Amino acid sequence: MIVIDGNDGTGKSTLVKALDALGLLVKDRGLPTKASDDGVPPRETWPKGERYLILDVPVEVSRQRLAAAGKDLTERYHTVEDLTFYRERYLGVAKGFGVEAIDSSGPIEQTVAWALKQLGLSGPMRVGVPKGRLLPAVSEVLKRAGVDFAALAPRQLAITVGGIRYYLLKPRSIPQLVALGFLDAGFCGRDLVLESGYDERLEVFHDLGIQKVQLCVGAASADIVNRPPDRPVAIATEFPHLASRWAFGKNLSHIILSSWGSTEAWVPDLADVIVDVVETGETMKANGLVLLETLLESTTVLIQRTNGILEHTKIGQAIRGGGAA
Repeated sequence: MIVIDGNDGTGKSTLVKALDALGLLVKDRGLPTKASDDGVPPRETWPKGERYLILDVPVEVSRQRLAAAGKDLTERYHTVEDLTFYRERYLGVAKGFGVEAIDSSGPIEQTVAWALKQLGLSGPMRVGVPKGRLLPAVSEVLKRAGVDFAALAPRQLAITVGGIRYYLLKPRSIPQLVALGFLDAGFCGRDLVLESGYDERLEVFHDLGIQKVQLCVGAASADIVNRPPDRPVAIATEFPHLASRWAFGKNLSHIILSSWGSTEAWVPDLADVIVDVVETGETMKANGLVLLETLLESTTVLIQRTNGILEHTKIGQAIRGGGAA
């Protein structure tokens, strides 16, 4: 949960509505309000999973907003003295929680932009959805969370639902786009996360447990590892990063051949080894290949950048819980 807090008249409820419309899980007031009287408690006692945004405006702005809302400016927390006292207290609370107080005296659009920046977002959330064989299963998961890709018009590649923008993309592009901040989250195979080379920047928010495959190494003969040819071993694959890592681990001089499909057909005439995803292994057997090693098992996962925002979103909660957004 994202907790919006601060002095009366700072625009908390307005920001809550704006962020809620963008699909974020937000509430008005929480631990910072208590801390403004009692002091910031030890970090280990903070509610797990909460993030705090503290709003700040000059006292005269608070008074103007409270008056416009029909509030009694003589009651407690609305007087000049109380607003002045608690403004300073909330600035101290913000420092204690390790966040920068947000100047919310301007237009709500500006406050939203600064709030999103503090949350690590450049704007409304952007989520990558894989085209191809992963799309039907991912679409079904998203449909249960309230996002229906059947509503897409022909050739339409993006849709906005619940304030979140979803993009239909090639699965291989999604890990890089998330890692570099062009997307905030995305669905893809775990194998593609590792292949991307950005896995240290990414975290798996949720494993959907669907589209199970294995990334395997195959060859015409098991002797290729112990008795390699007097030249670099030719490896046909759509996974050059993982294939090279395997070959280096076997001390094999090698060259990578980009297969881009029908990889099993490359051995033995065009390549010595393949590194490819298999579901049953029957195609590999049918082409006379020997399974040398299974590098990893892969399923479809929802990824985000390390310390991302998904746990504070309706879509993230719905996908983890299997409910509706």
